[in-house]
Amino acid sequence: MNPQRPPTDINDAIGKILRYGVALSSVVVAVGLALIILAPPPGAPGTLQGTLAVNFGRPTLSPTALLAGIGRGSAVDVLQLGLLLLIATPVTRVAASVLLFLREKDMLYVGVTLLVLLMLLFALFVVGPYEA
Repeated sequence: MNPQRPPTDINDAIGKILRYGVALSSVVVAVGLALIILAPPPGAPGTLQGTLAVNFGRPTLSPTALLAGIGRGSAVDVLQLGLLLLIATPVTRVAASVLLFLREKDMLYVGVTLLVLLMLLFALFVVGPYEA
């Protein structure tokens, strides 16, 4: 680590990413829940068992469909956006760590953190859709 910058700078930056990411996703999920309570989506099953049986609210794999649903005010799409933000928060934290370690010229941690980031992205974008 560079002796000019205390390690708390990195911890502070990472902490802010995690706090703001969780706060933002919580607000979006709360808005989605409020929309569902105020106006249940058309065709929504009446019970949890019915929801699971018909696979209602299955993941939207198309970003354009998700954005279109949010534009329509679809409660399910707003909830999915909130969950995507929650999932993206730790990934963003790892990506920021790569940049922060690069700034500190700590190449060992850059390499290790970059490997972790690549494994996360592989799991999300290669294994995840394959399993769905």
